[in-house]
Amino acid sequence: MSKTPPSEEDLQSLVVEYRVLQDMSVDLQQRVNVISAFISELQAAANTVEEVSKVGEGAEVLIPIGGASYIRAKLANQGKAVVGLGAGVAIEKELSEAKKHLEDRIGELQQALASVQRQLMNVAARMAQIEPKIREALEARRTA
Repeated sequence: MSKTPPSEEDLQSLVVEYRVLQDMSVDLQQRVNVISAFISELQAAANTVEEVSKVGEGAEVLIPIGGASYIRAKLANQGKAVVGLGAGVAIEKELSEAKKHLEDRIGELQQALASVQRQLMNVAARMAQIEPKIREALEARRTA
C-alpha cells in the first residue's frame, strides 16, 4: 500500500513551519551563547572574589579587565566587593555575601540555560520530523 503524498497546501504548510523552526533555532542558539557567556563572566567574578578573600589588604593583585587582560592594583579594602544587581544598580557587600550572590545568579542562569537548551532540542526534533516529509513530497512531485 503506497502512501499518498501531501497536497500542495500541506507541503507549503510544512515548508513554512520548517522555516519558522529554523528561525527559532537560530534565536535559541543565540540565547544559549549569551547565557553561557554571562555564566562564564559570573564564574570569573566569583573566582576573583574567592582569590581576593585569600590575600591581605595592600597586597598587589591582578584584576581581570576582559579580553585575557589584567591590571596590577593594590587591594585597598579586602573585606568588601561591589556587586551588580541589574538595571545599573550595584551594592557593596561583604566578600562572602558577594560570592554567594554570584553563585546564586550562576545557578539561576544555569537553570535558564537548561530550559533554553531543552527548547532548542525540541525545535531540532520537530525539524527532524518535518524534513523527511518535505523531501518525500518533493520527490513524489518530481516523479509524478
